Amino acid sequence: MKDWKRVLLSPNHCLVDAVAILEREAVTGIVVVVGENGELLGTITDGDIRRALISRKEM
Repeated sequence: MKDWKRVLLSPNHCLVDAVAILEREAVTGIVVVVGENGELLGTITDGDIRRALISRKEM
């Protein structure tokens, strides 16, 4: 991937924003969550989102 900044997301964004990035950047399969100073806070994958949706459905 040439422009890796396209998969960055701040923690203020919602899950829908992460899904939009995953859809747009289909080649990566990962969203990187970074803080204000660019520090790595975590990652979100399509599998993470599927598991979150399944667990909420059962609640």
